[in-house]
Amino acid sequence: MTPLEILRGAYQLIGSRETWTQRTTARRANGENIAFYAPEAASWCALGAIFRTAGIGAIPRLRDLPAEVKEAVAELTQALPPASQAAIALGHVTMANDHYGYEVIDRAFYETIKRLSEQEEIGAESSGRRSVPAVPALT
Repeated sequence: MTPLEILRGAYQLIGSRETWTQRTTARRANGENIAFYAPEAASWCALGAIFRTAGIGAIPRLRDLPAEVKEAVAELTQALPPASQAAIALGHVTMANDHYGYEVIDRAFYETIKRLSEQEEIGAESSGRRSVPAVPALT
């Protein structure tokens, strides 16, 4: 998967307040904490949705993440409010998810997907290919 595909899939998972969560990677429908990769998961935090979409099967160490996942997180981080210099990409996404709220995460996903889709379209046009980006509606 490309970083754009990962972000699109994750954004679909957390496309509403009902399927988004805070302070854990995922929850069951009853609100109980559960692993992001569990089949019973009904809501995810931003990072949990990214990991789930990318097919990560357990909570990973940063060095073990596939390059596409690291790039997706780095791209999303660019659309988040500034963090302290000590914040790393994964920590910043988690902090933003838990402290800034759904609107900030929703907008960050939307803006990142839109930007990457536009870049992909420009690349396709310059190579002679046509592509129509799938940009989700801003809620």
